[in-house]
Formats: sequence, C-alpha cells, structure tokens
Amino acid sequence: MSVTTDGAPAMVGRKLGLIGHLIADSHFRNFHAYHCIIHQQSLCSKMKHDELDSLMKVVVKIVNFVRANALNHRQFRALLSEYESNYIDLWLSRGKVLTRVNNVIEELKLFLREKRKDDLLVHLESPVFLCRFAFLANITQHLNTSQAN
Repeated sequence: MSVTTDGAPAMVGRKLGLIGHLIADSHFRNFHAYHCIIHQQSLCSKMKHDELDSLMKVVVKIVNFVRANALNHRQFRALLSEYESNYIDLWLSRGKVLTRVNNVIEELKLFLREKRKDDLLVHLESPVFLCRFAFLANITQHLNTSQAN
C-alpha cells in the first residue's frame, strides 16, 4: 500500500500530517509515501543548472575512471560479476548512465574504495549528493521513458 502526496506540511508532517497519522496507526506501518510526479518535476525545475551540472560532472568522472583504463574496466566488470549484479557494465550515454550508476552505486563505492579514489568516493558517501543524484536519476529515467512512448 502507498500514499502519494504533494509535499504540503498537512500531508507529510511527522505528527500532524496525514503521513504521520498513518505511521502512528498500527494498521498502516508498512507503506510507502511518494511525492507526486508533477510536483517532483516542479522541484526538479527549481534545481539550479550548476547543481545539475556538477552532479553530471561527478558521475561522468566516476564512469570515465572505470572505463578509461582497460584494467579498471575489467576489474569493475569482475566485481559486478562477483556480486551477481544484474548489470555487467556501465553505459556511456548520458540518457542511461544516471540510471545505471544508480543501480550499481554500492559496487562503485566498493571499487572506488579498493582503488583509493577518495576524491570520487566522497561524493557517493555524501547524503546530500546521493539524494540529489537519486532524484535526478529518477526524473531523467521518467522523462526518457515518457519520450520513448
């Protein structure tokens, strides 16, 4: 069961909002709360261009680090295989790279730790970066899917 809201305090407040009341009710403890896609797009449009640009630059740097060196690329593919990932590689197209990186983010963290690439790893361990990144990946995937249909 899930609930989709517009993000208004009356809806999402921890104690007084609808979501808070549902969480407090023992019958509704295991549900998902979502933010309406129309409002997500509105929030996305409010993100500054430089924030989006810096996110993409970090993602491209990470992908380039993995793909630019044949040894790194083979080792990362082996890591994906070892962890029985649903993926065998990273994509290079910007349209799919956000989704793919999002889907293998834990494997990328392990790989960057092993390679001591702290300058890239710091982003993947930042809650603010991860939140913005997941949001951008989700919206991009949604827009790509709706354009394909």
